Amino acid sequence: EVVDAVPRATAADLDAALAAAGRAWKEWREVDAWTRSAKVRRVADLFRERAARIAGVLTEEQGKTIPECLGEIRATADQFDWYADEARRIYGRVIDGHSRAQRLLVIRQPIGPVAAFAPWNFPALLSGRKIAPALAAGCSIIVKPPIEAPRTCLLMAEACHNAEIPP
Repeated sequence: EVVDAVPRATAADLDAALAAAGRAWKEWREVDAWTRSAKVRRVADLFRERAARIAGVLTEEQGKTIPECLGEIRATADQFDWYADEARRIYGRVIDGHSRAQRLLVIRQPIGPVAAFAPWNFPALLSGRKIAPALAAGCSIIVKPPIEAPRTCLLMAEACHNAEIPP
């Protein structure tokens, strides 16, 4: 039975997504690591709070049992928690130069929008493993969800929006 309908992206939709990712990156890269960490952690909290709803959607899309879906959702939230912690640990380094008078400074900075493609078999977990580190590093991201299970990824995007991550 049909459980939902989702739009199919057009070339114009992709252009709009790329433009939005560029705008979001300019804003997101300027957010300090502690604030990024808090917002990424908020996504984890929202995923846990919404676990029952997300599990229902994941079961409809994937056919996994509710307990399996809940396990995937918990593991997905754990990814966001992990990378929320890592956001605060994006350290630079000072390296000795060729003489004692020289030092090299390495600064880790976000590189720009990220493109990610999610597979069908673990649509929440494997999308989360791409989204969480990109956000923690200060990059924006465009995710192409699996065509067989797109709604779970859309619920993750909703959680990111609700956590006030730039659209």
